[in-house]
Amino acid sequence: MGVVAVTVDGEPVAELSAKLRARHGETLLPQLERVLSASGLDIGDVDLLAVGLGPGSFTGLRIGLSTAKGLALARGTPIVGVRTTRAIARGAFGAVRVPVVDGHKGEVFVAVYRADDTGRLHCEHDEVHGSPAAMGARLRSWLGDTTPTLVGTGLTMHGDALAQAFGAPVVRAPRAYETPRGALLALEAEEAFAARGPDDVATLEPLYVRASDAALPSASARPATSERTPR
Repeated sequence: MGVVAVTVDGEPVAELSAKLRARHGETLLPQLERVLSASGLDIGDVDLLAVGLGPGSFTGLRIGLSTAKGLALARGTPIVGVRTTRAIARGAFGAVRVPVVDGHKGEVFVAVYRADDTGRLHCEHDEVHGSPAAMGARLRSWLGDTTPTLVGTGLTMHGDALAQAFGAPVVRAPRAYETPRGALLALEAEEAFAARGPDDVATLEPLYVRASDAALPSASARPATSERTPR
């Protein structure tokens, strides 16, 4: 799922979400141009860039972040990265909110957020990943008998197994809540920017949580070679 939004002073003025099967790189910039046009703005009017850091699709995260960083560098626009789980939790309900993101390979990513009396979110447990059974047991060890709201793409296939392993009542948010809204991601970025300033473009990286399939093998795992690399 790809989401793009334009907000002004915290108010969404244009927002677009679309299910993307592939070709993220071919669709992101046209989506951005579409919401800017609908807002009556152009890229030069943007004074803060917000980008989702993951966890999520490795390819989608790389393309989204590289595009945002390219725009930030080209135009000198500040950038703030937002954890995808935080944006999902921001759009959910209940005092304790558990984003459950489909990690593929039979795994899910989970994190725990708690909303205070003002509605502000506090991250109690950062993202971890594993089988639905393992993550359900982990959540029970963290939350005890607290009734959490589970929300996210991981519930479609793995919600029953996770809830069974949790072994206590849970609330499942409807599927309409599973995708992080671009406007809420932007709002999180605005608040983070006001509190701590922009992120460093050079060091901002995706939040993969687990190693990418594209990761290179370690030196010890690489085939031996008789040739030396010239220096």
